[in-house]
This record gives sequence, C-alpha cells and structure tokens, in this order.
Amino acid sequence: MQLQINNTNQAVNETFVVDSAGNTQTLSLPKGPFLRLAGHVSLVINFTQDAGDRPDFSLQGDFVFEQITLSDPDGPGGLPPVKAIRIGAANVSSNVLGVSFTNGKGGFLFLKEGVAGVLSLTADIDIAGIGSAGGDVLLQINTTNTNVDQTIGVGNENIAIKFTGPNDKQFVRFAILNASIEFLPFFKISGDFTVQTANNESLYGARDVEIFLGFVPDGGSLRYGNGDIKPGAIGLLVSNATVGVVKLPAYRRASRVMRFTPMAKRR
Repeated sequence: MQLQINNTNQAVNETFVVDSAGNTQTLSLPKGPFLRLAGHVSLVINFTQDAGDRPDFSLQGDFVFEQITLSDPDGPGGLPPVKAIRIGAANVSSNVLGVSFTNGKGGFLFLKEGVAGVLSLTADIDIAGIGSAGGDVLLQINTTNTNVDQTIGVGNENIAIKFTGPNDKQFVRFAILNASIEFLPFFKISGDFTVQTANNESLYGARDVEIFLGFVPDGGSLRYGNGDIKPGAIGLLVSNATVGVVKLPAYRRASRVMRFTPMAKRR
C-alpha cells in the first residue's frame, strides 16, 4: 500500500536526489487537497487446518481509499469547502467458503447528504451435490439528492461515477444479468433480473427468462452446449418470458402498470 498526501491546490511534479550516488526519486501528485491510501491487496485466510488448495477466504485486487476536498460552494470566506470520502476497487477477485467473485470493480463517493457509487462483479456459487448459481451483478446508487460526476483512479482503471441526468439524483438500481440457478437434473431458472427504486416508485423486471421443472435422464442440464434440448427430457419449460412490474406510492396506485408475457411448453 502507498500513502499519498497533497494539502495544496497545485499538482506536484518534483525530482529529489536521494543518496550520495546521485540517484533520484520523482514525486508526482495530482492537484489537492487530498489524503489517499492506495495499492494492491492479496489476502488468504484459512478457518480450518485442512483447507487444502482452496482457502476458506481469499481476496485480491487494487484498492483506493481517499479523502478529497470538493470545490468551495460559495468561494473564499463563506461556508467551508465540502470534504468527501471516495473508495475505489478494480481487478477484484474473492472466494468465501465456495462462493467466488471475479471481475470486480466499483467506486463509491460518501457525502454528508448520502452515497453515490457503482459496482460490478461476476458471482459463482457451487454447493457440492446440491446445486449452483451465478450471474453478473450490477449496482448503481445515488442517495445524495444531487447530480454526481466523479472519477476514481484505481491501478490502471478509471471508475466513473456519473449521474448527471434529471432523474439521477435519488435512486437505487440493482441487476443480475445472465443469472442462473440450477438444481440438476430437476430445476433451472435463468435470465436477466432487475430491481430499481426512483421517485418513490419500485420497478421489478425480468427478460429472457427460462424456467425448467422436470427431469433430464443423463442427470445434467436441460440443454447441450449448442442450446439444443436433450432428448428424453420431460417436464414443464417456460421460455422467453418477460416480466415488468411498477409499484407506485399509495396516492398513485390507481395507475399501476403490470406486464407478464411468458411462453410455456410441456415436453
């Protein structure tokens, strides 16, 4: 980890002679003021002595923790400049008791008014002898009641927190794409799912949903790798389903909108 500090309003790029041999070290920092702790983290923890090659907990990735000073809202002599906390992460992977997370990256801005941030990762859950689940998890959140436009540098990545639209001041958006839950050979559900809240409304949606409830003779999944259904499979198959539900506050419930368009097949 590396500690960086710049309490000036100027960028710094200075070279220093560090020993009698004339070796130099360059100090290069962006405009302040800020206090930053950044670096790569690799952590492995075993809760038991017989964890083997797969540790009980592991975490790797690039992380940044920083306190920054935002622009003065009313110039010198008025209210003090606004300070904020920013946390960023990139290239994150983790394993916790058989639940793995990969391709993780995100950034969050903490203000006294609330929090704004983005997060994405791929999750994979494998319960030996029972089933499996996984998908690409996405989160966007802004509870500050104001537009946000910040960029956090993490390693070689720039994490943008950019919510500048008129409807981007107060919301939570959560989605799982390419989601899949399997209890082979009897059950599988897959598709894209989302839950969102904005302007006192809650939105629930799903697309490309497929649900299979039945039995596959070879004990595996319903489909081959090319997408064809395996012969001999029997059960109920719902495919290409789309669901959209909007939950409105009490004073607007007379205009509630719901949509459900499944296609079901029996085999």
